Amino acid sequence: MSTTDYFLSSGQHASADDGRCAMEWVAYLAGLPHTDTPPCVSPVLTRFCIRLNDRLSDQERQKLRPYLARTIGTRDDRRDQERAELCRDWLVRTCLPRVFDAAGMSEHAQRLRDLPASITPAALKRELVAARDAARGARDEARKRLRQNTRDRFGVGAAAYVAAGAAAYVAAAYAAYGAAAGAAAGAADAAYADAADADAAYAYADAAAYVAAADAAYVAAADAASAAAAAAAAAADAVADAAY
Repeated sequence: MSTTDYFLSSGQHASADDGRCAMEWVAYLAGLPHTDTPPCVSPVLTRFCIRLNDRLSDQERQKLRPYLARTIGTRDDRRDQERAELCRDWLVRTCLPRVFDAAGMSEHAQRLRDLPASITPAALKRELVAARDAARGARDEARKRLRQNTRDRFGVGAAAYVAAGAAAYVAAAYAAYGAAAGAAAGAADAAYADAADADAAYAYADAAAYVAAADAAYVAAADAASAAAAAAAAAADAVADAAY
C-alpha cells in the first residue's frame, strides 16, 4: 500500500476492521500494532493530528494523508517546544486573524497580527479573551439584526418561513463568528502557561487544530452559502408576493 492510498476515518477505533484515524494509519505505516498514539511520533504532533482529524469533514480529512508518514521518527527529536511555539505563532498571527477577517472583524484581526513576539502568556491571554468576547458579541448582534430585519419587512408571521429558507446561508454567516470565538477561547486557555510547559504545548496544539478545522469548515460553508442565499432570496420574494 502507498502512503496516501487509504481512507481516514474520524475518532478512535478498537481495531483496524472498524477503520483508522490519522494516527492509527501512522502506526500501520510504521509497522506498529493498532494504536492512535504511536510511540514513534512526537506527542505534540500526535495531539495536533488527532484533534484535527476528528474536527475535519470526511472530505477535508483526506488532505492529511500526504503528511502522515513524515511524522514517523519525530518522538525523540527534541523539537516539541519549537512545535508548540510554531503552533502559537501560527494560531495567533495567521489563522486566527484570518477567521476574524472573515467575520468582518478586521480591527481585532490586525491587533492580533501586531502583538509583539515577546508578549507574556498573561498578556496574550487578555488579548485573546477580549477577541473572543468581541466575536461572541458580534455574533449575537448579527442574529438580532437578522430577526429584526425579517420582522420589519415581512411581519412576525413570515419570519419563521423566511428563516427556514435562509437557514443554510445564515449558518454560513454565523460560522465565522462562532469559529472566531471558539478559536480565541481555545487559544486563551493555552496562554495560561508558558509554551515550554508540556500541558501548554498540548493546549496550543489543540487550539491550532481547532482553528484550522474551523477555517476549513467556514470556507466550505461560505462556498455553499451563495446557493443558499439565492434560495433564501427566492423564499423572501415569495413571501413578499403573497403579502402584497
